[in-house]
Amino acid sequence: MRKSGYRTVFHIYLIFFLAMLGAILAASGLLFLLITVRRPDGSLARSNWPQTFAGEFREEIMFDGGAVRVSREGIRLLRDNGVGLQILDSSGADIANYQKPELARETYSRADLLRLSRDGRWEDEETTAFIGSVTEEGEEYLYILYVPVNISKVTMYLNGERFAGGKAVILPVLGCLFLTVVISGLLYGILTTRAMRQVIISVGDVSARSYLPVQKRGVFRDLYSSLNGLDEQIRASDRLKEQTDRMREEWIANITHDLKTPLSPIRGYAEVLLEDGGGNEAQVRQYAGIVLKNASYMECLIDDLKLTYQLENGMLPLRAVEGDVVRFLRELAIDILNAPDYEERTIRFEAGQE
Repeated sequence: MRKSGYRTVFHIYLIFFLAMLGAILAASGLLFLLITVRRPDGSLARSNWPQTFAGEFREEIMFDGGAVRVSREGIRLLRDNGVGLQILDSSGADIANYQKPELARETYSRADLLRLSRDGRWEDEETTAFIGSVTEEGEEYLYILYVPVNISKVTMYLNGERFAGGKAVILPVLGCLFLTVVISGLLYGILTTRAMRQVIISVGDVSARSYLPVQKRGVFRDLYSSLNGLDEQIRASDRLKEQTDRMREEWIANITHDLKTPLSPIRGYAEVLLEDGGGNEAQVRQYAGIVLKNASYMECLIDDLKLTYQLENGMLPLRAVEGDVVRFLRELAIDILNAPDYEERTIRFEAGQE
């Protein structure tokens, strides 16, 4: 019983732990999907890859005699990643571009650039814009990279003092939370095991006919209600069995008495016939008739006993055959006339056809 309880605790705890582990894995998977993005070449990268790409791309923009151009490496990066490029002067006019999308404008106001920097897109939901800047001879140039991925920018404002202090306590808090969950699962498993042990003991008591009805309470109240009903049905079945056995014993005793009743005259008249030869012929015939009568009565009792057994076991001997009813009745009349009690009687039997 104790080993079974330990196994139950282990199983419940294992189920609880697996459920918690599944939740952690699901949350980790969701977080992974949120912080990763698929590049145009099919590889996975962190979601900040376009931002990093835009910040590093300023090294690929060069100025030659006042003209703006992109290095070969920059052209290769734009082509391989399917990224569009626009370079703007200080007034927001397009002075150079490569693979720019159709929604791109020729001139941008400061409000347009602010909106594009905040939202990352105009109408095209599958392309996100990232803005960078580069300075040449004291003049600032802007460049816009159109990356073919759907990335949302999320900005949060936090309490700086609490956030700085919170980073130092977040791991202990998570550890305490994990420990609380583990201890709670262990306690739940122990309590559930105790309840299951009581249920197992109750089932054994029902089998041993020593069960005492339990008040319906707790999580297992429906189970205890079923056990109480089962115990009542078993006790009722036991009472019916005892009553049936008692009736069977009484029936067997009655049958035994009925069988002994015709045996006494049979034995008595048989002894008389053996001792004095029966006397005259009339007495012999009388004694023989009494013996035959009691023997027939015993045969009827035995047939009734056999029929009762057959009825209880579904073995009723019914056998339908074709026969001559007239002949059957004639033989029946002859058998009646041969009986000593009816030997002085006269039976008239007439039949028009066979």
